[in-house]
Amino acid sequence: MDQKQKQLKDLLSSMSFDSIQDVMENAGDDTIWRPFYNDGAEIDRFISFIDAVEKSKSWPAIRNKEKGNLLEDLMKFVFSRFVNVISVSRALTTDNEIDLDVKFNEILSPQVVQDLKCYFICECKNMVSSSISVGMVTKLVELCKSNMAGIGIFVSLKGIGGKGWRYGEGKRKKLFLKTSIPIVSFTLDEIKTLVEPNANFYSLIKKKYRLLVDELDYDGQAIGEYAKDDPDFVQVLKDTVKSLQEVELLTKSECAEILQRISIKYE
Repeated sequence: MDQKQKQLKDLLSSMSFDSIQDVMENAGDDTIWRPFYNDGAEIDRFISFIDAVEKSKSWPAIRNKEKGNLLEDLMKFVFSRFVNVISVSRALTTDNEIDLDVKFNEILSPQVVQDLKCYFICECKNMVSSSISVGMVTKLVELCKSNMAGIGIFVSLKGIGGKGWRYGEGKRKKLFLKTSIPIVSFTLDEIKTLVEPNANFYSLIKKKYRLLVDELDYDGQAIGEYAKDDPDFVQVLKDTVKSLQEVELLTKSECAEILQRISIKYE
């Protein structure tokens, strides 16, 4: 624990529960997850983890376990920068091994982390030629479900295979609709950006989680309304605009203005 983290915890320990909740809910993301772009020693540690993963790309298959451990070590460093983290460790269950079992202090966690049960499971896949498969997505969802984790996180070199509703990406969406367990994915290249100013891992997790929720809200409407041979083009336009307002990309007045322009042009 660094000095700033200790000072924050000492301060919070003297406050009431409600006061702590207010502080954490209104805290900036840089308070929840501590950037290190201005800390030379931490930058050196981070780069050493990255370099080790990069060098392992040429290792033979017999060393796959070692390769996976290197990626786990990198992500231990990343997760340990959460001010509210309790533990980041490998874990064994009755049937499976969990790469990284990440648990957070409920009192010191903002609402987003609480909504995700203050418990993340991270699977690290240091595979040079393969992306995250349907089977891997299914297994991570099952791990989260059986261990009551709120979210599953993949870290890999190539990300989840497929796009839209196909392959691993499609399975991720279908299982979220079925189980309400979100799965998000980071590539090694995305993790590398955490050394940059304004980069924040907590912010990225929130964005990926919200993107999944909003995308499926929109896709669910599209599947229900437009899976027809001859959809009404004007209605498609109107519903699209309304969906953009629902995910807060348009204000109410902007939405009304565009709907009026659609009516003027097409009706």
